[in-house]
Amino acid sequence: ILTDNTDLETPPELVSADRTLAEMLAQKLRDMCEANNENVTIINPHKVEEFKATHPNWRQEPNLGEVGRQFKADFVIYVEIGKLGMYEAGSSQTLYRGQASLSVHLVDVSKPEEAPLPRQISFTYPDTRGPIPVEDMQPMEFRQKFLGYVAWRLGRNWTAIPIRESYYEDE
Repeated sequence: ILTDNTDLETPPELVSADRTLAEMLAQKLRDMCEANNENVTIINPHKVEEFKATHPNWRQEPNLGEVGRQFKADFVIYVEIGKLGMYEAGSSQTLYRGQASLSVHLVDVSKPEEAPLPRQISFTYPDTRGPIPVEDMQPMEFRQKFLGYVAWRLGRNWTAIPIRESYYEDE
């Protein structure tokens, strides 16, 4: 799982959210695949971060398949964060309502030239019950819940949702 934050206006509370999201998504996928009895190995996100740090031009690799070959992976999930926010628009930061706009690529390393176009995905959290007053929760607690929700929603793209997780408990 590769993540990258291209949002030039990332608020301070969401700096490094791409790394946190990669860790949460990796764990969520592991858990979901295990619950579904699927034998899937997910590269440790820390190893991916080390690769990115030692290959500063990783974005310019000929393709994501080449990056995947570095890890002997069958597939590469690349999540590009276009926009992240924690607050309801127009609330003067008095209400939490996370928004994420992502571009998601899934590349079969054996056929990178056949990779489909990236999917544009947007999430709002919480979605159905409305925004949360900031006095009800610390910013880092909301950040964790919001990114956990995004990881859960992303994970549903690549494996079935176990019955016990058919809804997100914090939604």
